[in-house]
Amino acid sequence: MNVNAVMAKKERVVILCRSEKKDSSEIWAQERFLNEYAKCNDKIIVRIYREYGKAEMQFNTTLWDLRRMAMYKEFDVLIMPCLATFGGTPIEATSEIRFLNENGVKVVSLQEGELNFDTLPLIYRKMFCLVK
Repeated sequence: MNVNAVMAKKERVVILCRSEKKDSSEIWAQERFLNEYAKCNDKIIVRIYREYGKAEMQFNTTLWDLRRMAMYKEFDVLIMPCLATFGGTPIEATSEIRFLNENGVKVVSLQEGELNFDTLPLIYRKMFCLVK
């Protein structure tokens, strides 16, 4: 079989890692785990983002990069450890995930599973804690 044909069938993945504590060992542990996940699922890693500190959705250059890459169909799947990696409010995260989905990118959180406009309300609902 042609090598180009095999490569064309594999999903292209971007990995997003974040540590709010600015802990490089936490980032490297996430990266190793996500890298292994991608390899075990026969995916090609095109880019790895390592983010430190609190996520500011409006001014985050990584999210602008992801939007641009999605628009130009440069990757198929975004993999991250958990939904909190996006940071921001639920509305902001939902907006970013919806944009990626509309541009053909599947967003996968290893903690919550596939993230899309249909699954996010249920995921956010599970995060709420009722207090008496």
